Amino acid sequence: MGKSSVKNMLQEILTELRQPTLLPFYMTSLLYLWVYSPHIERPQELLSVAILKALPIWTLAFKVYLSSSGGNNSGKPNAPGADVALTLFLGGLLMSSVGDVCLVYTKFFPVGVLAFAFAQFCYLLSMRQLFKRGSFAWIVLPLGFTNLLLMVTSIHDYVLLTEVVVYLALIHTMLFMAIASFESNPSAPTVCIMAGAAIFTVSDFTIAVNSWVWKFGCAEGVILFTYYIAQLLLTVGMTKAKIPWRL
Repeated sequence: MGKSSVKNMLQEILTELRQPTLLPFYMTSLLYLWVYSPHIERPQELLSVAILKALPIWTLAFKVYLSSSGGNNSGKPNAPGADVALTLFLGGLLMSSVGDVCLVYTKFFPVGVLAFAFAQFCYLLSMRQLFKRGSFAWIVLPLGFTNLLLMVTSIHDYVLLTEVVVYLALIHTMLFMAIASFESNPSAPTVCIMAGAAIFTVSDFTIAVNSWVWKFGCAEGVILFTYYIAQLLLTVGMTKAKIPWRL
């Protein structure tokens, strides 16, 4: 891949990130960060916190809904496979918002893990249609094994550990699909998908470290910042992909 191709991809990504349809996401994300300042301290367990935290994801879900019902950029209807992928991805966003709400409340943390596990399952199924081949994507295997060892040695609640292990398997499979999607068809959308999946993994790794290994002050801010960026990039990539979709 030449320098000009990389430059064109970056310009395309920046153009997509400046689209007016993403303005509600930017505004609601900044509103949550400004009102509750998770980068300073963990917000209180309030319904208003839960709703405002999930609101940016709902705006992304609405964007995906419009893309799935309004056709692609060329004005033509989406191919059947594209509609299936976008529907699955939409389901993943909605389940992510359920997880966001649950994680506000400490007692609902296990439910939140299950919600995010279902979201990752939807994501990886939606990316399956982009996948043709993958070689570098196998780097996910040692990363996943390392995270697994960390969790097994840190979590002593066996029910929660089982949930976390299942979640680790799903998110690392999703990351594999995302990287392999870029390998199969290098383009601006698949760059967004790959970057979004990688940042999502970083966000969840930060949650794990802060919850069971080592608590640090700005963890909530790091988690939310990376999480919102990850969901944004995944959404832009999935709605703008211009590769052949298949059932």
